[in-house]
Amino acid sequence: MSKLVKQDTSFKTNCGRFNYRVAAVILREGKILLLTEPRFDFWYLPGGRAHMFESSEEALRREIEEELGEAPKIERLLWIVENMYHFEYTDTNYHEMAFYYLIHFKPDALIYQEEKGVGTEEFSNEETILYYQWFPLDQLEYINLVPSFMKEALKEIPSQTKHIIMNELVKNK
Repeated sequence: MSKLVKQDTSFKTNCGRFNYRVAAVILREGKILLLTEPRFDFWYLPGGRAHMFESSEEALRREIEEELGEAPKIERLLWIVENMYHFEYTDTNYHEMAFYYLIHFKPDALIYQEEKGVGTEEFSNEETILYYQWFPLDQLEYINLVPSFMKEALKEIPSQTKHIIMNELVKNK
């Protein structure tokens, strides 16, 4: 059997970029953990791109350990999201398939003891600084959180997996 190369499931086409993403909903005492980077003016859920031939759960475990330095316990899949949007920072249209999981850590995990902190992640062969912070769920309307459906979706965590289709590239008629 040939050795599998670790490569993100993300590729460019002549009309945009396809991306296969995984993300984690991490809750603590009425708060949610979000990330941002120095170059961005928005917050997002921890996670990242799945590698080729990697399951969404494997990808999420790897991404969370890379970003937060903690081994996650995956509870369940919350949302499967087809998201089509324009990313202004790279002036690129994206068609993204994303799997959002509810996860937690051991009760004594360091991440639960900090209100905010700094981490790093390697992206495109460069180290990226990540800032993480716990935000009260009832205050999400005051921050720039992406994707746009997340503010409303986090008000009520589903008991069963939901399929969401978002197309911000096509204007409603």
